[in-house]
Amino acid sequence: MAHEIPLRAGSSSNSNEYMPSTGRSSQGSMREEEQEDEQTSQRLSVINTMLSCFQCRARKAKCDRLKPNCSRCVRLGDKCMFPNSRQRRLVRKTKPAAALETRVARLEEILMQSGLPDMVLSEPISLGDEAGLDMDWAQDATNINQSPSDGAPSNVIPVIQPTAVSSQEDPFMMHELIGLGQFEQLPPSHLTERLADLFFEELHQDLPMLHRARYVTSLHYPAHMRPPLSLQYAVWALAATTRQEFAHLAMPFYERSRRYADADEMKGQGEYFTTIAHTQCWCLIATYESHQLLFSRASVSLSKSVRIAQMLGLHRLDSPKQPTDPPLPPPANSFEIEERRRTWWVIFCSDRFVSGITGWPALVNEKDIETRLPASDDAFDMGTEEATPWLTAALQGGTLYSPFAGKVLTAHTFHRTLEHTFRSIPNDGIEDIADGPY
Repeated sequence: MAHEIPLRAGSSSNSNEYMPSTGRSSQGSMREEEQEDEQTSQRLSVINTMLSCFQCRARKAKCDRLKPNCSRCVRLGDKCMFPNSRQRRLVRKTKPAAALETRVARLEEILMQSGLPDMVLSEPISLGDEAGLDMDWAQDATNINQSPSDGAPSNVIPVIQPTAVSSQEDPFMMHELIGLGQFEQLPPSHLTERLADLFFEELHQDLPMLHRARYVTSLHYPAHMRPPLSLQYAVWALAATTRQEFAHLAMPFYERSRRYADADEMKGQGEYFTTIAHTQCWCLIATYESHQLLFSRASVSLSKSVRIAQMLGLHRLDSPKQPTDPPLPPPANSFEIEERRRTWWVIFCSDRFVSGITGWPALVNEKDIETRLPASDDAFDMGTEEATPWLTAALQGGTLYSPFAGKVLTAHTFHRTLEHTFRSIPNDGIEDIADGPY
């Protein structure tokens, strides 16, 4: 028993001596394995970050990315080349984008050539809360005639005048900007619709030449198919005078209507303003000016309307002898022929009334008229044909005619009465009150 204890102690001591050596060997092997794993992961990451060769990319095939030659190129005998960096895709400009960039560059050049003096700062008019306008547009509803020297504030929106760019410099820009109304922010749609309704409710019976359904529908057409802005602003200006809440908008709308109409006269060779719409526009402008007691302007504006109507042949719509080269295409339907006929007779009545008020000679000679009197309002609204008499036949009596035709006869009789009263006739004996012929 005494000998066993040392043996046990020795055995235990020997086992304790070998324990540390065993731990050191296991830790070394673990470090070696970790180093090998790191090297393997580095090699894999290098392979993953490497790009495929050009041949595999061209074939859209998977490349093992082994350098200097990948396995696929070695098998096919192709020359294997690897890119040094990723290639960025080049975005090619499409034709519409290139055309737009060219157009923008051209417009910027023209704007720089026009200079700042052609941009007029004007004072915004005050709008009441009753108008219900958007504030952005309200700040731009400005007095166009005011110049920068009139003490205009510096924080108002600049309004570019229609004469800022000549049509000879860039016909495309003149046609697009004026046609689309880019000289100012247009009124909000709810305001324009309200004013259009007011025009047909309050003023259509005095100026029955626009077909309500066709006009309102045309406002929703594409920009090149809508009525010219000069006509739209003229309608809005007249409608604004019928309500106190919109009265402050009448003058700015009138001024813009004139500016757009004048700008259309300077475009092309005259083909832009010789239209039915511009004939109606100048007649509405003259009507607004006469309401404002601006009879000098009204007479000149009406003379433009009369001359354009005569150039279009509106005074000879029903003539048996039509020109070989008519200025207007044949009417597509009953709406168009009646609208042309009514446009002429509205101008005729305006000419007679302005002449009677001012005492100036009338512009239209009734002997040159070969257009029948207008049809009834129901026929015009429904687009149905209706037989109507001539002016001379209606004056003789015994024929039926529409209420609008009755207004035409009244205007003509009023003018003939004034003409007979104030025109001097040789040997009429006006001094002889007692025994004169009258």
